[in-house]
Amino acid sequence: PFMGEAIYFGTVGNILPVAVIGQEAAGGPLIYDEFVTNFGPMLNDAGQIVFAAFVSDGVNGPRLAILAGDATDPETHIFVAQENGGLPSGATLQDAPLINNAGDIAFHIVDGGGDASLWLATVTGDLARIVGTGDQFLVDAGDPENEFDDDVREVLSLKMGSNTDGYQYLSDNGSVVFGLVFTDGSEGIFTSNIVIPEPGSLALLAGAGALLLARRRR
Repeated sequence: PFMGEAIYFGTVGNILPVAVIGQEAAGGPLIYDEFVTNFGPMLNDAGQIVFAAFVSDGVNGPRLAILAGDATDPETHIFVAQENGGLPSGATLQDAPLINNAGDIAFHIVDGGGDASLWLATVTGDLARIVGTGDQFLVDAGDPENEFDDDVREVLSLKMGSNTDGYQYLSDNGSVVFGLVFTDGSEGIFTSNIVIPEPGSLALLAGAGALLLARRRR
């Protein structure tokens, strides 16, 4: 007998557990401690599921993790991102992770220091931070022969909307759309695309004149 939460998937008459509190997450050794129920699981047309949970090793406190894989086969699930394992310490989700039909996963978080950031991952385990608070962001490249002609502004905050109301910022071709507010009071809407040139790495391609330059140094 089970007393706790679980995520289920299937068809009428054939509903099976995807993840269960107290059981191993993605093959262990971490276990599911609590699901982020206010941001429920999402499913793409290929039958891949993405969901958020707090996981723990039974000794240290729980930490946020995002998992994805085949909804019908929990053995395929992997950690696409987790706190202290790619994500900054104290990360909290600001919306449900999105998954497109190609298996790309987008989500945005606020870290323990209050900085917001937008991330993109794949079900094969690649992870990239797209943009976030304090970044120096290239709004307009200007004259290519004059580097001082570039319009670079510092990111103050992200404006992402809420996909729980049907808002989607991730397309099936890997484009991610996001709004930015800058420290000078200006703001805009931008898009970035990703390509995977080789295993284990992600590159960002500029879209709509936007290109991430560098993160703020602390």
